[in-house]
Amino acid sequence: MLKKKIYVFLIVCVCFLCGCGSGKKEVSQEDMAKLCNTWQKVSGDMTTTYTIKSDGTYTEQSSATGDVPVSVTISGTYKYDGKTITFESSDGLSYSFDVSFDGEDLIFEHNGYQNRYSKR
Repeated sequence: MLKKKIYVFLIVCVCFLCGCGSGKKEVSQEDMAKLCNTWQKVSGDMTTTYTIKSDGTYTEQSSATGDVPVSVTISGTYKYDGKTITFESSDGLSYSFDVSFDGEDLIFEHNGYQNRYSKR
């Protein structure tokens, strides 16, 4: 009798764990279509452009025109769960932002600081 109760308990636990899933929700095609674009932010003499593609790759281009012009391009892959995007550059650098949209603008937020990008 005790073995039967333990067996039933274990089955219930396994069913519960399997039913819970990973907690990840599928990202809708509409959300992916919104995200996958070219986004740009201009701040003073600094311009940052993200090109986010539906194949899971991205390119970030940053340039400054000041006294010493600088231009940097980073590319790699990203993961998006509908709330957070995590970029991983081809050299292994990883960074994440909370993602939201305001009309046609994309907002990246990290530690309370927001960057607003416009569709280009």
